[in-house]
Amino acid sequence: MMSGIVLLFIYHPDAALPVPKSIPLVVSRMEVLSDVHGSTDLLGLQIDAVINSGNSGGPELNDKGKCVGIAFQSLKHEDGENIGYVIPTPVIMHFIQDYEKNGAYTGFPILGVEWQKMENPDLRISVGMKADQKGVRIRRIEPTAPESHVLKPSDIILSFDGVNIANDGTGSEFYFLFH
Repeated sequence: MMSGIVLLFIYHPDAALPVPKSIPLVVSRMEVLSDVHGSTDLLGLQIDAVINSGNSGGPELNDKGKCVGIAFQSLKHEDGENIGYVIPTPVIMHFIQDYEKNGAYTGFPILGVEWQKMENPDLRISVGMKADQKGVRIRRIEPTAPESHVLKPSDIILSFDGVNIANDGTGSEFYFLFH
């Protein structure tokens, strides 16, 4: 998780303001999020600020001026205030590269598994994980998934393509994309 990483949120110019205004924000979490506009679940950042109507599509910059994503939606709920979401740069780059290569957006590869976070220490002990191990538990595998002959329910995935998997399902490599 990337809690505490400060971003600069860049507002779109407002007719009432002579220049765009920026305020420091904090990433609250990074996880797979459901987009309210589609049926796709993609990696997203949750930030501690609302994204007002008309401000989606603006860049999110880290403290070094590097674009780390694009603002895309806010949480509108009575239980939450000042919660916005950002599409991270790697997701945007995948879309652009996919479109350039194929002339259309073909999507992200799908692993074909349902997995469970392993944040509870008692759960990790119950499946035989060592204290220093992190990962996620396979709950179900699609019968047609290419991995169905290798992965089985209750298997623990510790790393994927050389990237260690945290107990919440995020990879350590994501952290470095934003620094």
